[in-house]
Amino acid sequence: MQKDLKTQTNQLDLILNEIDEKKKLAERYTTLAEINKENFSALKGEMEDAFRKELEEQSSKGKGFRRAASISIWLFTLIIGAALGAYFKDMVTWFKLAML
Repeated sequence: MQKDLKTQTNQLDLILNEIDEKKKLAERYTTLAEINKENFSALKGEMEDAFRKELEEQSSKGKGFRRAASISIWLFTLIIGAALGAYFKDMVTWFKLAML
């Protein structure tokens, strides 16, 4: 019986040592997490600024071409619309005659 108690005591000591090691490890990770949170917030701000600047540069690169393309498409649409509007009556009349 005393041998069993001694074995159980040794096993409990091992478990207590493991618990202490895991507790120390958890405290260390908690400390690292707090440090990383502060560092990450500073890094996050810098990354946001760099990303914003890069987006502004990219958007201003092709601005002239996009404007020219937009104006040319708008003018093309306007001309086609005016032409269709001017000849709409004639087209309707022709279609009616063709159907008879």
